[in-house]
Amino acid sequence: MGVYYMVICIVFCYAAYYLGEEGFSSWQTGLIVSVSCIAGALLQPASGRLADSDPKWFWKNQLLLLTALALAISVLRIFVSGLIWEGAAYGLLIVLVLVMMPLVNSACFYYADRGISVDFGTARGIGSFAYAAASFALGRLTAVTGPQVLTLCCAVLFALVLAAVAIMPRSAALPDAPGKKEDQGTKNFISAYPAVILMAAGITLALVFHNMVATYMINIMEEAGGGSDSMGTAIAIGGAMELPALFLYTRIKEKSGLSAAVLISVGCLFFVIRGVLFVFASGVMMIYFIQLLQGPSYGLVTAAKAAYAYETVAARDETTGQAVMSMTDSFGIVGGSLLGGILLSGGGADLMLLTGTALAAAGTITAFIAAGAGRKGDDKNGK
Repeated sequence: MGVYYMVICIVFCYAAYYLGEEGFSSWQTGLIVSVSCIAGALLQPASGRLADSDPKWFWKNQLLLLTALALAISVLRIFVSGLIWEGAAYGLLIVLVLVMMPLVNSACFYYADRGISVDFGTARGIGSFAYAAASFALGRLTAVTGPQVLTLCCAVLFALVLAAVAIMPRSAALPDAPGKKEDQGTKNFISAYPAVILMAAGITLALVFHNMVATYMINIMEEAGGGSDSMGTAIAIGGAMELPALFLYTRIKEKSGLSAAVLISVGCLFFVIRGVLFVFASGVMMIYFIQLLQGPSYGLVTAAKAAYAYETVAARDETTGQAVMSMTDSFGIVGGSLLGGILLSGGGADLMLLTGTALAAAGTITAFIAAGAGRKGDDKNGK
């Protein structure tokens, strides 16, 4: 989780900065990121179905292949130059990283199902801690050396991801999960889990706003009087604030007595609060303050949606359920990067933030509706 989310930090949060320095416009950056995210989002459920139906391609084997490909592309980027190549290579890395996401999440529940104590919130919290540390360090590093250092860092981190996956135990070395169903996954996931699809739609709308801010933080920060170093600090603050929500998610859920669905809805509401504050932010310090709310918004939603998929879908559909929840990140990035780029070009950061806040509000309403629908369908899903 740690090294994977350091890769996430480089590939997504520094996309606008890196591609901009390479000569791409905001619109071109948004197009590269959005097209790649659409491809990654479409491949995520296919990867999940493959993992659920074919033991030869369970999460570990797919991760080994995907990471090896990403490492090869990253090494080539160090030695090969050119605008077309750079755009294509960056897009391919985004696709590979997104397809990895549900597989990385599934690993936690895979071990938990087999009696090994692995808490998703803690593991994901380590990912956010590493993400924050990477953001802070890269902000300082790029301010001194420029954007090219990111290509080297990317290759090193993919090598570490590959090493981490390689040393994790294979399925043959572990007992089967108690009560684990071995039949193939549900053929029509959408009709079997309509509340899950509705919840995914609500989360996606909220994450469009989140990714507008994350992808174009450099533009928001420059308008507030900052630069790449303060951008790195702001992203690091947000990542650090996710930690309490992630590490303490299990306790929060137990103490509050709220379902994962309701906690997702509460997290979406905090996105709306952040959006309103961003609209009225007038300086770098105010943006730093707003980033403190990333914990009860993005942090809570991230932990709750993985738990929601695990709790809601049948055992035979676990990886597909995680893929559907991961698709919210993919489509959130698509909407945030593409729509954000268009709005920035047409009306600036203020228009982007106003639109994003409205989308987050719509997502919050949708999530609360899905939470209510999910309660009515609990018995049907066997949970």
